[in-house]
Amino acid sequence: MIDAFYIFTKGGLLLWSTQLVKVAGNPLDRLIREVLLEERMGESQHQCDSYKMSWKLENTLDLFFVVVYQSILPITYLEGLLTSASKEFIKTVDETMGGFGNGLQVKHVPFDAQFRRIRAAGGCRRRWGAERGLRARRGKRWTRSSRR
Repeated sequence: MIDAFYIFTKGGLLLWSTQLVKVAGNPLDRLIREVLLEERMGESQHQCDSYKMSWKLENTLDLFFVVVYQSILPITYLEGLLTSASKEFIKTVDETMGGFGNGLQVKHVPFDAQFRRIRAAGGCRRRWGAERGLRARRGKRWTRSSRR
């Protein structure tokens, strides 16, 4: 399960964020100081204390999409989540604000409903089950899938 998700510009303007679980400390600040400001852009993951962060840089608009999660959890759907969130966020800005323009008029983007939909469509629960060899049956609990 992810703990937090942030969207911000290369200039440091936070456009949208959510914390699904209370995040101890401030791992985003450490990511910015220890990785992004040092221009270690070839990396796409960073560990900070008990958190791991994965991110996607949308080069055309200079936007970072960062997901924070517990480092002990192997989460395989993050790349798809980051890609879907970046596409939907850019679409939302285009539709609701007429695009980024020079970037100065964009202060906060209403993205809560879209992010919930992306998480649901991304199948956090379905992916969790698939990672452990489980499958869902309509109207029933998770069951161990048999390998034949």
